[in-house]
Amino acid sequence: MNVTPGQHRTLIERILAFIRPPKLTREQEVKIRSAREQERVENAYDDLRMKRKQEQRPFGPF
Repeated sequence: MNVTPGQHRTLIERILAFIRPPKLTREQEVKIRSAREQERVENAYDDLRMKRKQEQRPFGPF
């Protein structure tokens, strides 16, 4: 397979982009952080809901 220098560079850039993702803007960081926080809150509510269900039915899953 013949690879021209231009193709070679794009391959290396692709590998580097995979290993080290591009820098995010401040706005993107804030969006990601708020989405993660929202997910954390939802998971906490789900955990509480499951605990309450288990407390209502203390003897096994039935």
